[in-house]
Amino acid sequence: MQAEERIYFTDGRGEIYRTEQIRDEGKRPNPVTMKSKTKWGKSKELIIETSIQINAPVGILPKRLYEQFFVGDDGKTLTRKIKYIDDNEYTVYPKGELAPSKFEEWSEVYHFVTQSDFEKAVKTKN
Repeated sequence: MQAEERIYFTDGRGEIYRTEQIRDEGKRPNPVTMKSKTKWGKSKELIIETSIQINAPVGILPKRLYEQFFVGDDGKTLTRKIKYIDDNEYTVYPKGELAPSKFEEWSEVYHFVTQSDFEKAVKTKN
């Protein structure tokens, strides 16, 4: 797996990234275009809204990703809240309104540590 570097701008200009979705071994990867807008929220959180288009053999598969990043009050944790919406699957409600029928939400918490704390933790594991 190859690392990708991305730069986000909070001045409203947006970002466009092109990458590939890895498929089954031996099959050609699907080209992916990601367009995002990045901004600061009211609570000083970083918000990234991304629309994703996967060019699959069956056609374009649209998806959306909504991410919020919060630094903890102690300055030592970073929380990332994620909402992933699959715009390819919809539910039609009785009054005819459409809504995505497939979406996932989850959170990830990262802890910042100093280099010496990291080295101590590695030594105790070995």
